[in-house]
Amino acid sequence: MTEPLPLFEQEKRQVYKDIVDITVAERTDQDSLAQVIGNYDAILVVYNLVSRQVIEAGKKLKVIGRYGIGTDNIDLKAATEHGIVVTYCPEYHLPTVAEHALALMFSLARRIVPSAIDVRKGNWEYTRFRGVDIEGKTLGLLGLGRTGALMGRKAALLGMRVIGYDPYVTQDMLGDAGIAVRSFDEVIREADFLAVHVPLDDRTRGSINREVFKKMKKTAMLINTSRGPVVDEDALHDALTSGEIAGAALDVMTKEPPGPGHKLYGLDNCIITPHTAWYTEEAMWRLEMTGAQNVVDALTGKRPKYVRNAEVYAKKKG
Repeated sequence: MTEPLPLFEQEKRQVYKDIVDITVAERTDQDSLAQVIGNYDAILVVYNLVSRQVIEAGKKLKVIGRYGIGTDNIDLKAATEHGIVVTYCPEYHLPTVAEHALALMFSLARRIVPSAIDVRKGNWEYTRFRGVDIEGKTLGLLGLGRTGALMGRKAALLGMRVIGYDPYVTQDMLGDAGIAVRSFDEVIREADFLAVHVPLDDRTRGSINREVFKKMKKTAMLINTSRGPVVDEDALHDALTSGEIAGAALDVMTKEPPGPGHKLYGLDNCIITPHTAWYTEEAMWRLEMTGAQNVVDALTGKRPKYVRNAEVYAKKKG
C-alpha cells in the first residue's frame, strides 16, 4: 500500500510485480487505513501518518517503509513494540542537494537570476550585474554531514578554500576531503559563501539570526538547502536590505509555500527556489527503488540496508 509518487510510473513497479502485489490507497486517513491494513504485510508511505492505531490494526504488518529520510510521521515506538521493521532512504538525495547548493552559489556569485529576468524585460545592461569569481573564495559550511561534506569536496575541486563547523564532526573524520574544521565564529566571519546543511532541532532553529549576520562579511552570501526555520527570515530581510550581507539563496522557507507578498520576494539579491534541491529524475529513481527494495528485503527475510529501528532485529535474535 503506497501513496502515489509523481514519477513512480507503472513500468518501474513492474520490477517487483512477481514479488509483491501493490495497492494504492484510495483514502489515507487513519480510520480508513486501520480498516484495511489488516490485509497487508507492508505499507510504504511518503508523508502520510502511520499511527499506533494503524500499526495495532495491522496484524500481518512486517515492515513500514518511508520514501524519504525522516520517519517522524511513523509511530516508531509502536512499530518497535510490535516487531515491525521501519525502513527509510537516507542517501538518495546526496549528490542532488549538494549540486543544487552549488548551483545557488554560482547563481548568487554571477547574479544569474536578476540578469536573466532583466533581459526578458528587453534590456541588455550588463554593467548592472557585475559578479564575483568563485575560485579563491572561502566556502563556509555549517553542518559537515554527508551533504555538507560532499558540497565541500566539490567546492574544493573548484579552487575554493573550504572551512566548516559541526559539533559532531572532527578533522580526522573528514580525512582528505579538503575541508578544514573551524569554530562556528570562525566560519561565519571568514566565509564568502555560507552554506547551511544542518538538521532542524532546538539547537539550530533560528540559529542564523541577527547576531550571525552582524558577524558576516558585507560581501558574504548565504545559501540554505537544509530547513527553513533555521534562518530568521525577518533578520535576513533586514541584513539584505541594509547591506549587512550581499545576498542569499534559499531552497527552504519557514512556511511552505510562503504565500503571496513575502518580504523576501522583492529583493533582487535573494533567490528562492520551491524546495527543489532534492528533486531530479535521478534522485526520484534512487528514492523509489531504495524504498521498494527495503520493503522487499524485509518481506523476503533479508535485513534491509536502511533500518530505523534496528533493535527489532536484536529482539528477534534474542
